[in-house]
Amino acid sequence: MTEESLLSDEFVRQLTAVGGVDILVGVPTLNNRTTVERVIDAILIGLVKYYPRERSVLINADGGSKDGTTDAVQAASIPDFRSLLASNSLRTMHVVSTHYPAAEGQGGGLRMIFAAADLLGAKACALISPDLESMTPEWLDALIRPVLKENLDFVAPVYQRRRFDGLLVKNMLHPLIQATYGYRIEEPIGREMAFSGRLAAHFLEQDSGREDFLRFGATPG
Repeated sequence: MTEESLLSDEFVRQLTAVGGVDILVGVPTLNNRTTVERVIDAILIGLVKYYPRERSVLINADGGSKDGTTDAVQAASIPDFRSLLASNSLRTMHVVSTHYPAAEGQGGGLRMIFAAADLLGAKACALISPDLESMTPEWLDALIRPVLKENLDFVAPVYQRRRFDGLLVKNMLHPLIQATYGYRIEEPIGREMAFSGRLAAHFLEQDSGREDFLRFGATPG
């Protein structure tokens, strides 16, 4: 499936205005008004703090929120950071909101983010959950830096858990994936991740209707 069939004309126009980017951060949402502003703040601070010279874009792919989620995204992105952006003439940052059909579920938002990354030629991408209220700017850097600076294709987080939390992941999914594929991924179903533009293009070339990654993902709302 090509990006042209995934992106609306209006979204393509917005992306054309953005131009090429080094970093793309995707935040898929669905009725996350109460938490998303805090997450957006942390993302934008992280971009300003750690990547002041990279061209970046934050893309909010919304599944049809009825609670003002997209308004909260735009509110977080304009007043609080205008002075920071103005003080650094080397920086180019954009915030774009678009909609995907809610009937497609989370996969619709992920495919739009992949297609946007491919169209913009993003080098490093991150996917952040809209309800991750503990999100910090340092988390964003920890996800993006190995992709952008070390040329990795995929980065998964490691969450701090209490002793009996995440038993299915720790005792079944993690060892199963390691035994099957030979890779140690501590959080194979983590809701946050980073990936290269190459990997985004690879996913777009697959049959998205059968991609477990796209159908499972992190479900907003």
